[in-house]
Amino acid sequence: MLFSEEMYNAMKYGYKIEILWGYTFESTKIFTDNINDLFQMRLDYPKSDPMNYIAKILMNNLYGRFGMDDNFTYSDIMNKVDYYKYKKLDKNNSILDLALFFFFFWPAPKRQRLN
Repeated sequence: MLFSEEMYNAMKYGYKIEILWGYTFESTKIFTDNINDLFQMRLDYPKSDPMNYIAKILMNNLYGRFGMDDNFTYSDIMNKVDYYKYKKLDKNNSILDLALFFFFFWPAPKRQRLN
């Protein structure tokens, strides 16, 4: 997944990109009112007041949710016999025993950034 600015930067350095599918969005500041209200709550209440903390956590969560990496966990279900034959599989992955099968998941591989 590429953000348009990353794509433009890659093309600037000579990378050829074929877009297979995507989404387009209009740029707008949809959370300005929410952030302004939460920030005002932080100013209105002293740091010792729970409302100050709640406003802070809500702002942090909003930032964190939309700043999240798209590098998610992978998962699979595999026959136990096949699992033990698969030598490249890291045996330290999280595994759930389902009688004849294993359900396992592992972190997504690290991606290299374009420079």
